[in-house]
Amino acid sequence: MSEQTYKLTTIVNSGLWANSYIVFRGQEALVVDPGRDWEQILRFLKANALSSVTVVATHGHFDHVEGAAPLVKETGASFWLHRADKELYYHGGNTMDFPYERLTRIEWMEGGEEFQVGGIPLQVIWTPGHTQGSVCLFTPPYLLSGDTLFYGSIGRTDLPGGDLTALLGSIETHLFQLPEETVVLPGHGEQTTLLFERENNPYLQ
Repeated sequence: MSEQTYKLTTIVNSGLWANSYIVFRGQEALVVDPGRDWEQILRFLKANALSSVTVVATHGHFDHVEGAAPLVKETGASFWLHRADKELYYHGGNTMDFPYERLTRIEWMEGGEEFQVGGIPLQVIWTPGHTQGSVCLFTPPYLLSGDTLFYGSIGRTDLPGGDLTALLGSIETHLFQLPEETVVLPGHGEQTTLLFERENNPYLQ
């Protein structure tokens, strides 16, 4: 599968500058990590006549889900989150307990699911560590890594559900088994590749 078979756009949200991604083809779209600027996402969906929408969060921290409820209400989309982040999503805790509208109807992921956008598969990879329910989405040539893996860094593990050993294990066991040329699209900051991170990321040496 080449990147010409679908389109992908990035919206950088205000606040903590979380990246929202929209993968789309035909009239179908997968919105990943709808953040604070959900209205910008909605305008993009309408401008591109994307009427069949699915919303997925890579984890339950507020900056990746605070736009989910209003976006779902506007589009009729389903909202997917890993089951292990249920408590985090509904009750937050510590610095992650910010006011935002929670959805009562959620499709709970377990890991291993596969979403389809215009017939193109996106594989859900469960990567606990940043949170208990963190996931990445793999659709060659891209890996949407949430807050699991960044350019030159990894997700923080000092918040509720964080576990450094689990995070490093997730990256080594799951992400580094993917093709090394895979382009990593993280939850914050600029893109990178798995090869670059394997060879240069100071947390992974």
